[in-house]
Amino acid sequence: MELKLSLLRVFVAVADTGNIQDAADRMGRSPSAISMSLKQLEELVGGTLFESDRKNRVTELGRFLLETARAQLTSHDRAMASVQAFANGGIGRVELACVPSVASHLLPDVIKAFTAQWDQVEMDVRDIDTTAVVRAIERGTVELGIAGRPRVGMVSFKPLFHDRLLLVCPLGNALNKAKKRVTWKMLADQVIISNGIMAGYDHPEIQALGTRANLMVRNTTSLLALIKVGVGVTILPELAIPQEMTGIEVFPLEDENLKREVGTIRKTDVQLSPASKAFMSVFTKLVEDRIDQNGAWRCRLPQRRT
Repeated sequence: MELKLSLLRVFVAVADTGNIQDAADRMGRSPSAISMSLKQLEELVGGTLFESDRKNRVTELGRFLLETARAQLTSHDRAMASVQAFANGGIGRVELACVPSVASHLLPDVIKAFTAQWDQVEMDVRDIDTTAVVRAIERGTVELGIAGRPRVGMVSFKPLFHDRLLLVCPLGNALNKAKKRVTWKMLADQVIISNGIMAGYDHPEIQALGTRANLMVRNTTSLLALIKVGVGVTILPELAIPQEMTGIEVFPLEDENLKREVGTIRKTDVQLSPASKAFMSVFTKLVEDRIDQNGAWRCRLPQRRT
């Protein structure tokens, strides 16, 4: 069975507008032609796509096909735009999703260097956590992701570097008296604030901390603000912690081998556009200048500020 893109475009248009007439106006076709295309598509997939003739509600099959159709059309349109841009002497558009620590600490320098060389390229950057990055890649809403290693998902992951996981607590917390690595036992009486990194990390002690946490905060800025006022403690990768933030203290953990891998995420067996390839060349060069021979990020513990 071959689903033509033209049929998928008709289906998406009807689903978006909620009726055949508006879809016909959007696509510059007659209502009868739209109806015929829908009937042909339903015959191809073997089921009805709308719950009634009004076409304002899709069936369960329709919802599944709609998500698939959007991803296919986005991928096709992006590829054609890249080809046309390349043919016209440009390299197109970069659609990127990345985790906040990368967005704030790495992207400014990368984008500055990239746009200095490719000033005609359009960029769309989304600052989201790893789970959302994977979802965006799978749905085709972005072409390239930079995030932690995904636990699940039909995507490929290529490591770029890793950074340590650290314990972050407020000044005045009992852990400040330790002056050494924080053991898991020392966290028994602490209020834990979970976050996206902890939720996605496959380690028994970290998973146990996340399980007993009553508060989950995925935004790093909000998370650090809560720690600063003494709500609780958390575990974050080193790159996500500001070097000179006031009101917090940072300690190495008992297991010094705990780390977060950061790498590129993309659809399996799908070639990157020329624009994304050029962007990744600049990004990779910057990373190589800032990691050691083992691939570890060369940064230090944030300075303590009272």
